[in-house]
Amino acid sequence: MSANFPPMSIARSTTLAMLFLCGAGSSAHAAETAPDKGTTTIDAMRLEIYMDREMRAFGDAEISKDGQYIKGDRIFVNTINDEIHAVGNVFVKQGNATAEGPELRMKMEDREGEMPEPSFTIGGDGERKGRGNASTIMFEGPTKERLKSVRYTTCEAGVNDWYMHANELEIDHHSETATATNAWIQFKGMPILYTPWIDFPFSNERASGVLLPTFGSTTRSGFELAVPYYLNIAPEMDATITPRYMSKRGTQVQGEFRYLDRSNPHIVNTDRLEYLPNDDMTGRSRYAINLRNTHTFGGGWWGNLQFERVSDDTYFSDMSTRIALTSRVNLPQQVDLHYDKNTLTNDWHFTLMAQQYQTLDKVSYPYQRLPQIALSGFQELGPIDTRLSTEFVRFDKNSAAPISVTGERYTIYPTASLPLLASYGYITPKVGLRYTGYNLNNAGTSYDSKSTAIPTFSLDTGLYFDRTMRVVKNVYTQTLEPRLFYVYIPYENQNRLPIFDTGLSDLNISTLFAENQFVGGDRINDANQVTLALTSRMIDQRTGVQRLSATIGERFYFNDPRVTTCSPANPTAAECSSTNTVHSDFLTAVSAKLLNGWNADAAWQYNTDNSETVRANMGLRYQPEPGKIMNLGYRFTRDRLEQIDVSTEWPLGTNWYGLARFNYSLRNNASTNDKRGPIEALAGLEYNAGCWQARTVVHRLTTATTTANYSIFFQLELTGMSSIGSNPLDLLKRSIPGFTNPDQISNTVE
Repeated sequence: MSANFPPMSIARSTTLAMLFLCGAGSSAHAAETAPDKGTTTIDAMRLEIYMDREMRAFGDAEISKDGQYIKGDRIFVNTINDEIHAVGNVFVKQGNATAEGPELRMKMEDREGEMPEPSFTIGGDGERKGRGNASTIMFEGPTKERLKSVRYTTCEAGVNDWYMHANELEIDHHSETATATNAWIQFKGMPILYTPWIDFPFSNERASGVLLPTFGSTTRSGFELAVPYYLNIAPEMDATITPRYMSKRGTQVQGEFRYLDRSNPHIVNTDRLEYLPNDDMTGRSRYAINLRNTHTFGGGWWGNLQFERVSDDTYFSDMSTRIALTSRVNLPQQVDLHYDKNTLTNDWHFTLMAQQYQTLDKVSYPYQRLPQIALSGFQELGPIDTRLSTEFVRFDKNSAAPISVTGERYTIYPTASLPLLASYGYITPKVGLRYTGYNLNNAGTSYDSKSTAIPTFSLDTGLYFDRTMRVVKNVYTQTLEPRLFYVYIPYENQNRLPIFDTGLSDLNISTLFAENQFVGGDRINDANQVTLALTSRMIDQRTGVQRLSATIGERFYFNDPRVTTCSPANPTAAECSSTNTVHSDFLTAVSAKLLNGWNADAAWQYNTDNSETVRANMGLRYQPEPGKIMNLGYRFTRDRLEQIDVSTEWPLGTNWYGLARFNYSLRNNASTNDKRGPIEALAGLEYNAGCWQARTVVHRLTTATTTANYSIFFQLELTGMSSIGSNPLDLLKRSIPGFTNPDQISNTVE
């Protein structure tokens, strides 16, 4: 039987419902319509009413009201006090939490009551799901429960690998967090961690609180222990404060502050600070600052702030286990302001920037830009595309740098092109005039402050051919795309002009079609040359995916190039010698994305005059599914480096994964500090049990001083709680391209 009644007339409405249902001589349920808010619904095999004061429900008794649902063998309702007493196989549900026990006493309106010896679950669809039991659960209002002598886990029923035990656990459904006092974690029957207080989210929402500590060991810092505290300041803002104890150095404080740009929520700003009051090994305080901020002001205006600074020159080599950091010698400190205006027929961009560096090697002092002002734009004038690039830069040097030429450079470069497009090809002639002027300091008699005005002309043309072809059962579109690119720029002697920010660009498929082979504003090459290239692609007609692409190309010179990066500061450098040649090196690039999980990329630069390879890069990846990946890489640059790089993540058995990375230098090179031998090596094991993961990693890194730093990571990650040990996940993602956390593999596959 069932009864629906509003809360203000419980007894009367129940009596009327009982008379109606009993008069019908049936145990049928009431009409299955959704009850109104505030309405209480009771279902049972048998209902009894006593003087409009008490209702008794027997046999699969159920009562629900405003999202609360209670079920039991017998339910007794005191309608005067709004009290419920459920007995036998009691089940309670509200929101994403459930509880089961032998008995329940509760006031429905206030949701206050008590259940002895309950088992419970927390979490709904798409959220972390936890379960546990307690000696008592006390309901303390619509959004809170308090549990005594509780244990909790996120493992599935029947799997009891780990539990969190606590004297008391408070669950807050409003903040979707749980707070435990006098808590300890039991793993495989052994207690492994105690804390007097801990809180954690039981949904995907962030929550403030102490995170479980991490620990590890490195050669340079000894045993390390870090205890992070996470602050959920606002939906778009958070912070983490981490005391980090190092047995060889002392206690460091790390802080990270993150926030989203209010005008563009896709921009994540991150500020980091590290401070070690007194390093036991060096006897001085040490710090690192890293600020990276982007702000959108509206109306097309936006800006950046990037500020990096460390207390001393060896900070990264002493404190970091990342090769990208240990090899850094110039830390940027810059602020820039931008304005963009985009329409269908024009595009304008303005930049104002100030930039300087902290130099750690006391040798390679780059020029500072104090300031740089640039305006560039595009405007359609009928069928003609016009572009304008202008720039003013004041170049200066750090006061600690050796005295050298400084000064101001201004550039104006207007161009006009006429794109003629068709379905089978295109042809685009382009003309321009590049004007550059200088105002120099410390120039002496070696440099000229002269201005140059150099005209440019280029012609870019190409054709498209395609055909349909079948490979096994797949149908592809194969293209053939020849391209010709001609450039003419007259020669202008620029040897007495300074080199502020200019260098010779690497020759590759992209720069093969550049008018100017120099990067920066101090040089523009002379040219009377043509580039010929041929590209072929295979595109899957069913999916549109490009499965194969191959390009070959070469540049041919009608006149020998004469402009170099020679200047009075380096008159005897190798770059000052112009070469007599009729063509560039031969280039080829191939990229393949095959159906069976194989991806391959290769680039080759070959000098046909000397019959030798100048540069070669090859990469091979096999990834049939997430969690299975093998990478093989080879890098070669003549007279500079030759390295192999192998990495993998691979299942070794049920729930086991092997991890490895080996980066090895095949040659010695004093100019780049490369020594024959391992540059970086990593080996590790992971185990994924579903509700917990364990990983151990050993890492070896050769620093900029060619000494080796060893690190050992061990982490136990309890799903839905936190992790214990030192976290190697960032290291694994950097070292093994395509790495997938085993905890995410099942979700990825699904």
